[in-house]
Order: sequence, then structure tokens, then C-alpha cells
Amino acid sequence: MSKNLLLPAVSRELEFIARNVAAADAIYNNDIRVPQSITELTRAVYDRADSQVGSLLHMLEEEVSQAAKGIVRIKWTNTNRAELWRIFGTVHKILGKKKLGLAGVFFPRYVKPLHLVGWMKPLGGLDGRKRIARSCAGKIDDVKVVSEHPKQYPGWPRDDDVVIWFDQKLTLSTSRDELCKELGLLAKRFFKIVIRTV
Repeated sequence: MSKNLLLPAVSRELEFIARNVAAADAIYNNDIRVPQSITELTRAVYDRADSQVGSLLHMLEEEVSQAAKGIVRIKWTNTNRAELWRIFGTVHKILGKKKLGLAGVFFPRYVKPLHLVGWMKPLGGLDGRKRIARSCAGKIDDVKVVSEHPKQYPGWPRDDDVVIWFDQKLTLSTSRDELCKELGLLAKRFFKIVIRTV
């Protein structure tokens, strides 16, 4: 009898850095004085966490692209996934050049515990964001406009209001395959609603 090996979405290094991001950043950037061995250890852990985030985001990018296939085109624009802990790109109608907005997936460093967030900033300003959120009501749980939930997203820049369509807490027991599958299914449903709404 064979067992399927489930890889975790979150490593201990990633979980540690996410839990202690302010202190880790300060040590990594030499903003506080600590013994050299602590600095080296912090940098090694941070680099491993960044590497893991980069590979996980690459998998998630492929999953979202596959889910959006035949519905919308996503032109991914960032290449520094591991450093910024995010991916994003422009969303276009499947035919033609009409841009629908920006979309992405990222790990917000200011939300504890660690979360994975899928977002879209559609064209049409606040009305466009609210229209998409209303269209998702009853079809996808917990789609929200960030500006209407500032306590839930405390570090989100006020000038970068978006629609959140995926928000999942991640733990050491979160399965990488299950996370990819769930993100893909929700992305497909979300982009179908977006294309009917805009």
C-alpha cells in the first residue's frame, strides 16, 4: 500500500519569519545590534523563507494562469517574487487588448498569522470594486473591498484599494497541493464573475 506524500505549503523558516518579521527585518538590515552569529542565522533563515516563497508563488502563478485560461488573460509582470512575497499582473479580456485591471496573490507580512491573499484592482474605481464584490455575493464567500474592512487589513495602503477574493490562513500543516487546488478553483469562479460584471 502506498501513501501520497503531502508537501507543506509553509516551512518552519517561513512560519518563523512571518511571525517575527519586524525583528527579522531589523536584524537582516543591521538596524539593531546582535551577535554576528545571530545575524548570520537570521539571514540564512530569511533567505530560505524567501526561496520557499518564490517557489510557492511560482506554483500559485501557474495555477491561477491555468484557472483563468479561456476566461481572461493574465500578463504577469513581476520577476522578484521571493523578495516581495507577491505576484501580480494585468488582467485582459481573452480577445483584444481591453485591460480589466490588476490582479495578484501575496503573503501580507503585516497580518498574523501568515495568510495567502488573492486580490484584484479592477478598472472603474471604488464603484467597479463594489460592483464586483456584490456580483460575488452568494457565489464566493468573503469577497470584500479592503477599504470597507480596514481592521481586517491594517497595513494595507489606503491608496491601493482592491477586491479580496481569496484569503486563507496558512499553518505548518497546510498542504501545498490543496492550497494550489483551492486557489485555482476560486480563481476560475472569480474571473468568470469578473468577465460577466465588467
